[in-house]
Amino acid sequence: MNWATHAERFAAIAPICGNVKPKFLEKLTSEQIEAIKSLHIWAYHGAKDPTVPVAASEQMVEALKKMGCQDVHFTKYPNADHDSWTVTYNNANFYYGLMKHQRKP
Repeated sequence: MNWATHAERFAAIAPICGNVKPKFLEKLTSEQIEAIKSLHIWAYHGAKDPTVPVAASEQMVEALKKMGCQDVHFTKYPNADHDSWTVTYNNANFYYGLMKHQRKP
């Protein structure tokens, strides 16, 4: 399941080393776009990632902002490689940030 095509199921997402292409986002329905715009999105990526270029997350975040997402954030870890999840998951604020959002029925 792709979070972008089923955003109505989520209140918050945290893509780590994300790689959703802006062209993919342009193909979504208006209902899918509205669901995405209501998400809390915080993306994370290591600046030294040799597997997924950091530019992939940067482009995704910019495309989401252009789409009208108001609650989208990006953290780039300057010394991290592809293993950006360890530092992210070791931060208690990460979980608090996700849990404080709820999808309204």
